[in-house]
Amino acid sequence: MAKNVKQLNIKAPLFQCHGQPDPKYVELAGPASSGNMMPSTKLMAWDQLSDDDPQKKVIKEFVHLYNDVYAYNKEFPINAHSGYAWDAIYIVANAMKKAGTEPEKLRGAIEQTKDYVGISGIYSLTPEDHNGLDTNSMIMVRIEDGKWKLEK
Repeated sequence: MAKNVKQLNIKAPLFQCHGQPDPKYVELAGPASSGNMMPSTKLMAWDQLSDDDPQKKVIKEFVHLYNDVYAYNKEFPINAHSGYAWDAIYIVANAMKKAGTEPEKLRGAIEQTKDYVGISGIYSLTPEDHNGLDTNSMIMVRIEDGKWKLEK
């Protein structure tokens, strides 16, 4: 799509969906990706967050483990979805520490998760809200020179 927009000489900015922030997109779209904007988890521009952002330290550690310790980036470069499983496992593990593994108790403990600072956001779950994230979990990014730039 980005290539078609460039070929048609459309001047309006191209906004993509939150599932798009992935190095593979930049690779496939090439120079046509330049200037594209999209919502993303903070993971894609974590190093551009202010130092007082509660997620920055958590994401920095995740990126270090992902890239430097386990070298997952060699086969699977970090994308906007890379932190979801990490967050889910930690939320479940924390709930297991409190409630054990009996399904009803475990679900109850998960639903009591409050202010868990994760990779993809700050989670506060309830029996009615199993997502636990609000709009503050997303940022807007723009692709510039093949890199993710935080839009302010």
